[in-house]
Amino acid sequence: EGVRNKVFHLYLQAEAAHLDEEKPGELVNSCTTELSLALQSILAPLNLFAQVFLAVFYIVLLWALTGPITVFAIFALGITAYLLKKLLTNTSGVGVDVASANEKFSSYLVERLDFVRLIRLSANEKPEIDGMEKITAFQRNRMIKINRFLAKVSVLMEPICLAIGMAVLYFGTTYFELRLEEVIVFAFIAIVRLLPTAKEMMTTGQTTLAYQPSLFSLVGKLEALSNAREIRSGVSPFTALTHAIRFQEVSFTYPSRKNKKAVEKLNIDFPACKMTALVGPSGAGKSTIIDLLPRLREPTSGQILFDDQNLNQLEITSLRNSIAYLSQTTLVLNTTITDHIRYGNSKASDEAVREAAQLAQAHDFIEALPEKYNTLLGQRGVKLSGGQRQRLDLARALLQKAPVLILDEPTSNLDAESEMLFRSALMEIRQQHSTTIIIVAHRLSTILDADQIIVLLDGQIDAVGTHDEVTESSDWYRSAFSTQSISDNKPSTPKSLESA
Repeated sequence: EGVRNKVFHLYLQAEAAHLDEEKPGELVNSCTTELSLALQSILAPLNLFAQVFLAVFYIVLLWALTGPITVFAIFALGITAYLLKKLLTNTSGVGVDVASANEKFSSYLVERLDFVRLIRLSANEKPEIDGMEKITAFQRNRMIKINRFLAKVSVLMEPICLAIGMAVLYFGTTYFELRLEEVIVFAFIAIVRLLPTAKEMMTTGQTTLAYQPSLFSLVGKLEALSNAREIRSGVSPFTALTHAIRFQEVSFTYPSRKNKKAVEKLNIDFPACKMTALVGPSGAGKSTIIDLLPRLREPTSGQILFDDQNLNQLEITSLRNSIAYLSQTTLVLNTTITDHIRYGNSKASDEAVREAAQLAQAHDFIEALPEKYNTLLGQRGVKLSGGQRQRLDLARALLQKAPVLILDEPTSNLDAESEMLFRSALMEIRQQHSTTIIIVAHRLSTILDADQIIVLLDGQIDAVGTHDEVTESSDWYRSAFSTQSISDNKPSTPKSLESA
């Protein structure tokens, strides 16, 4: 329990660069299968210590009762352990394969469960099932192999030790003239007590070697997450934005793409209580800017100011509580509508939940549902349409009542009617609240009324101004807006081309 909680805690505090590389399936594997095997590897040495203590006790007792014959018995047991050494080494090697197989299985399973709709719509069930069968076959074979090695040691130890015991008794009576009572004592202690203990020692040692790779894998995961913990400097609380968010010569480079800067020497102002739109082609740097604002990523150079206060000086929890975020991919939890809207503001009243839903143009469709605000949404909100999920998630962001609202391409997956409702909600928000809105827009029709539009190309600013101003100064914006306007005016245009 403690390890699982720690893994989850460290995962939530890891920096974004590490999470970019982290596979959820591997994390699930570490918290389940690897943790279980690692515990066996940890507990096995404790049992081994107890078994060694008993073995030493029995050997000392035999030495006191039978003398030199015990030396011969210990020597023979040592030779037996040496002959079985290869099996122990092979067990350790297969343990590495088992840990690797478990990791591959979990990664594959979690990823495919996430994309089951795509798999079915692509009619790829057969290749995916074959892929899963291949992974599970490898996993099964390695587990069989490791248990075969465990069985071999267990099977071989008993007859070998019995043979040694018989040989010792023979030599003891023939050459060392052991008395009958000594033979009985030796046979009882050596065969009835020492033999099972020696057998358990070998099995326990082998189990430790078999599951050590799982322990090393788990420890490695914990160390990696711990080393990747994000920087949480800053002590000044942030509660409101009164002037502007200012980027001064800000550059950022992703660790995996060091040869190209995602954004370079940006000088941008986001005025308080205004709506600023970020537009540009894919890879222009829009998402990078969004990640820099709540300190999910740190600038490679330059500085970001909130009302002339450096972003690094702000206490990170208060900063993120003051930024509401609406993603392009709707983030809807498998809970009731009320609980989802309350996410981020758990103390909000039912009345506040309804007000947020009304402002987000979501109240009417919620009231039309059989259980209204108590309706369970299902995994990823599958019981709602795309537009309904988007407006519901907007209600969640609004209930947070944050001074800064970030909308990351909120209408890219919506139809014309849903986009119209979303734009209506956005206009109402601007009229009723003093909120600084930053919107990343793919559909340029969404941001025609923005106070400021920033056009980005290849991580640099191409143009800044109102819609009319950037239409005049930016070739890219003028061309993109013209293309989308023509597309929107063609009723026969497929929706797939409309969003291209």
